[in-house]
Amino acid sequence: MSNVISERDAATMLKMQPAKDDEWGGLFGTKLFCGKKRDYEESCRTSKRGVAEMDMKKRAVGVVLASIRAVLVVFGLLNESHFEDAASLLLSLPGAPKQNHHHYFADWLPGGHLFKQPRNADGTLPYALSVLIALEDGASWVVWKKGEKEKQIMIPRLGAVVFRGDLRHAGDAYNARNVRFHIYYGVKGEKGEVILAAPRDKEGAVSVVHAGT
Repeated sequence: MSNVISERDAATMLKMQPAKDDEWGGLFGTKLFCGKKRDYEESCRTSKRGVAEMDMKKRAVGVVLASIRAVLVVFGLLNESHFEDAASLLLSLPGAPKQNHHHYFADWLPGGHLFKQPRNADGTLPYALSVLIALEDGASWVVWKKGEKEKQIMIPRLGAVVFRGDLRHAGDAYNARNVRFHIYYGVKGEKGEVILAAPRDKEGAVSVVHAGT
């Protein structure tokens, strides 16, 4: 999708990034799923990637999120059951390797397979979604399905990829510094209860669910 956010919104997000590249939080790269904490820490240390969680209670962030939601609603990708669960800036530095394949959300619900549910009556999707928005030129992304070759997707500046929570994907390798905006959308039930939220570790940080091979 192109022109998901405005020039002004992109500038707002970019102004919120940490002042120095070494002030970003660690973000994994390769060799993530080895089962030991030190492997994760080593993956972050060598990834040349960073993450900065956004405070969604801040007015400036809320304005941008509302603008993005309006666009996604028009395309039938969000409805009232979706909520902004987490938002962050993602940084890739020159030489950042491609990430491990991964996805974010568990793919089941009691009583049925979440990602095989039919569309809602209004045509929208009842799935947990993620959105990756290019704030600068040169953003790219990789998707993968078992038995098929990887596919690289170039994301135009101010454009986005919107994908279901069970899609296996990876951050692409980068030769130049690049910042992107990432949003998780969870799903609520008819009574407002949270059915599916982004997975979090014991410290409350959003984590990934599964890796491809």
